[in-house]
Amino acid sequence: MCASSLSFSLIGADYGRNANQRSIRRRESPRRHIAASARGCLRERTAVPACGALALPGQTVFSGCIASPGPDALFGTDDDIYSFLANPLAGLAIPDGIPDGFPNPVRNYQAVEVSLERRLRDNWQMFINWRIAKLFGNFEGSFRNDNGQEDPNISSLFDFIGSVGLAEQFTPGLLPTDRTHIVNFYGSYMINSGWANGLNLGSNLRVQSGTPITQFNAHPAYFNAGEIPVGGRGALGKTRVNGVWDLHFDYPWEITERYRLRGALDFFNVLNAQRITTVDQFFELGGPAPNPDFLTPNSFQTPFAVRFALRFEW
Repeated sequence: MCASSLSFSLIGADYGRNANQRSIRRRESPRRHIAASARGCLRERTAVPACGALALPGQTVFSGCIASPGPDALFGTDDDIYSFLANPLAGLAIPDGIPDGFPNPVRNYQAVEVSLERRLRDNWQMFINWRIAKLFGNFEGSFRNDNGQEDPNISSLFDFIGSVGLAEQFTPGLLPTDRTHIVNFYGSYMINSGWANGLNLGSNLRVQSGTPITQFNAHPAYFNAGEIPVGGRGALGKTRVNGVWDLHFDYPWEITERYRLRGALDFFNVLNAQRITTVDQFFELGGPAPNPDFLTPNSFQTPFAVRFALRFEW
């Protein structure tokens, strides 16, 4: 028996999330216990919420957060107080149809994913999928991975219009969590005869591409480290491909006809892979000051670990 389905969904402007999403998926089932599917997805960010201090034409605002400074805003310093003179030609700091000088936020996610699934039959099952994706833009979302900013919707990215001091901050490029390839495999087998009757064995494998490496300078106004991408996002390449292999075993002991005790043993990162997952991308520390640890490892894969569990079932 063979069955197939094709679905297409389109989501337009969503004023709650300011995003568009389009996806298409096809699923084939050449046999009842085997299914193959392919899916394509495109997500686009169209607007971002942000804080701001409103500036009327000609006003000087002593703040690091301006909503509409105009394309020709002037930048100056006075005793560490940063002033921004709004350009009278930019119109009012309210919707007036006149460009204010801020670039558009961009966050585009494009992905194609293929999957193969074998449902449980003859004591074994399997699932494998491969995703090819690209995350591209100049705005990551409510939280920032590049500098660890954890203030939802208060990102410093769009506090100021473009200038030489902001380098490639508004130039779209590969975002910090971009991974070109991710492959997942899961399989399990249950023994139903002999001395190991009831023993369940499982294996999980995950292999993924590295993430972009970018040089980040300190912010020229806030002096915060890790704010300004220089040379383009992802210009320094990517971290290495990494993978992890896990094993699982569980076995039930019958206590009575109704109650049983199940023991489980998990081995995480069986090969104890220790590849670098992130590096220090701050070229400058706060101040700004040179960072002597630039491009040195920040984190590694979680090392080999074992977990034992007991579960009472009824």
